[in-house]
Amino acid sequence: MESIEHLIKAVGHSTARIIVESQIVYPKTNTLQTDQALYNGEYNGTLAPCIINIQDSIDYKAGDPMKDSISLLILIEELKHSALLFRADMVVVCKRGFHMIRLVNKAQPKSGRSIYIEVNSCRNDLIRMTQLTVGREVPWPTIVIAVGVIVSAALLVLKK
Repeated sequence: MESIEHLIKAVGHSTARIIVESQIVYPKTNTLQTDQALYNGEYNGTLAPCIINIQDSIDYKAGDPMKDSISLLILIEELKHSALLFRADMVVVCKRGFHMIRLVNKAQPKSGRSIYIEVNSCRNDLIRMTQLTVGREVPWPTIVIAVGVIVSAALLVLKK
């Protein structure tokens, strides 16, 4: 299974941001309150310090799900204004129903909504996008050879 980090590089950063932004849902916070996660923490307006803490506190290199979760958090950090990160009660990154990362907003906005994103949904959309773009490559060497043959043929005809 390909890592999300690799898939982001394959489709391009801006395309990956659009895909991740479309995968964010805003469930009611009270439905997420009792669930525990592999990593529980707090954020205050920005996720950058949390990402560093997660990387320092968990041997995330051993587990692909945690690497994928961190890759998604990095993209969510970039989307913090459009994703309304400052208004969310918490950010939850989930994989197959298990909460990988759960970060509570220190500012306690009491909006009643949280940011929720599922790792496998993002991975599937990124894979779908890479499959769509792989077949669309222009075969430049073939085009250059074909143009060369046509130009040579045209010059031969003009010479006669």
